[in-house]
Formats: sequence, structure tokens, C-alpha cells
Amino acid sequence: MMMDNILSNYEITEMTMALVPKFHTEYRTLAIETGGKMIYIEKTPLELIEHACIQGWSTLTGRRKAILKRTGFSHKVPILLDEAKEIITFPSKSPKSDKCSWIFYHHVSFVQKISKQRNNKEYLTTIVFKDGQTLEMKESSYILERQLFRSYKFTKMLVQ
Repeated sequence: MMMDNILSNYEITEMTMALVPKFHTEYRTLAIETGGKMIYIEKTPLELIEHACIQGWSTLTGRRKAILKRTGFSHKVPILLDEAKEIITFPSKSPKSDKCSWIFYHHVSFVQKISKQRNNKEYLTTIVFKDGQTLEMKESSYILERQLFRSYKFTKMLVQ
């Protein structure tokens, strides 16, 4: 990979499908976009989510509080980044975790369980995006399906 492919910042758009943490010396996030585009960014996924909230005239804490209060969800809530463009994302783990990926709800087709290794409790799940791309995750399919369902419920609450 050439160094000029690494961005210092990144604007989340309707094309963003996932923000995946990477532990590389040159970059901290892999942004996966529609059409197979992969973008490496110096900032962490959480920093990019926080930046997107600020761009939308809010904060991650403010959006999270509002969603918790209005939905009754207790943790790992979906976040509305852009109401006009209906950009909603959900965390794969606690957003405080440096291993938390952010998945963009409207791009997900389904979640597929691949395997579970019982000894070390390692899961392997695949997120299948609407454009056919896939993303392997170490979270259980149950957790990711639950996050997807919460996001679905949240979108239904938005239109009421």
C-alpha cells in the first residue's frame, strides 16, 4: 500500500458501509465504501463518528443520550449521523472499546454465522452488504443481529 492512500481525515457519507479499527503505525481505521472502495484513515473510528456528529450540529454524547431516552435502549445504541440522508450507524461493541467497528445500517443485507470456537469463545460472523461485499467480524451473530434489529426499530421510530 502506498502512503498517499492514507487520509488524515474522512467525511462519512451515504457511501460509507463500515468503519473498522486497525492497529497499524500509519493508520487507525479502514473505511469500507460501496463499490469495493477501501480507505485508510489516520483517525480512529470513534473520532470519525464524533466528527460526523459535530458536522451534524451535535455531539455523540448528546445523540446517544437522546436515543437512550426516547427508545429505551440501554447500551450500544444506533446513532443517527445525518437525518436528511438517513445515515444511521451502530457499534459492534461498546463504543469505548478500541476494537469497536461501526456498521452503517442501510447497507447491511444480512448477518451470517460462520463458526464458534468454544474453547476461547472466539466467534466468526460475516456481515453481507447489499452490494455483495462482506466483512468478517469477531462478534457473535446474535449480537450483530440484535444491533441490526435495534437500528431497524430506531428507523421506524424516526418516521412516526
